[in-house]
Amino acid sequence: MAEAGVPKRRECAISVAVPASIVSDVPHMREKTAKIGVLARGADIFGVDEVVVYLDSVCRGARAAQELVCKVLDYASTPQYLRKRLFRDEPELRFAGILPPLRTPDHPLVSSMSKLRAGEYREGVVLKSGLEWSLVDVGVERPLRVRGKLGRGSRATIVVTDPARGVGEAVERERIEVYWGFRVSPFASSLGSLISQEKYDAVIATSRHGRNIVEIWEELSSLLASSKRALILFGSPKEGVADILRRENVNLEGAVEAVVNTVPHQGTATIRTEEAVISSLAVLNAMMEGMKLGS
Repeated sequence: MAEAGVPKRRECAISVAVPASIVSDVPHMREKTAKIGVLARGADIFGVDEVVVYLDSVCRGARAAQELVCKVLDYASTPQYLRKRLFRDEPELRFAGILPPLRTPDHPLVSSMSKLRAGEYREGVVLKSGLEWSLVDVGVERPLRVRGKLGRGSRATIVVTDPARGVGEAVERERIEVYWGFRVSPFASSLGSLISQEKYDAVIATSRHGRNIVEIWEELSSLLASSKRALILFGSPKEGVADILRRENVNLEGAVEAVVNTVPHQGTATIRTEEAVISSLAVLNAMMEGMKLGS
């Protein structure tokens, strides 16, 4: 059960799709890392369930760019107490120290076994696995004992069942009622292939050439209200979503449920991808909150 003041998981899970080239407009790894950190913060502020990183270019280096974005997002979304166990000293992470803390429910500050509470969820890494019990590091001074054989070195979500005895149980993330951060999903193919999947109930593209968000507010609200999983598409620093799909011979209007301008009357000539993500999610967040108040 979700605690008071802790954000509950949305009924409509929101995924955002960003291009691997999102950091192509800044040359230095430090600035690339900072840009990805802004994206991570925006995703968590507005309760995004999944960040999909798609390949928007067939040029050399596209997969390396995708790996960089996914690696830094993975690092940022991992609780601080697990990072040394899950990540090595890698060139993509040499500026990871500048990433802002996310402070989501899956990034707890409590680091003492005596302060754990029954029913509390923690992210952990399996240190040892036997036939009946596994030992899992959940960020306190000694590992929790978890019933069952779990894969050694794997990441697991644990609910504390008996804090006095240091016992917990492995659970699926989807069972947790509170918002539990975002997953990072590298997509091995193009944007056109991504939106042709049947994984999402609704696919919404953002574009300065789309319909004004105010004009289609009710239409978009109804679409989100009837969806369990919605995917929001964002373009790259050099190309909009329509331009990216045009190279794949895919017509944007016919491939998605809506093309929307979430920043009408924008005051700048361009909006950066990470800025578009935060701006769009802020508007959609207000829309979904309004839907709850009106229901």
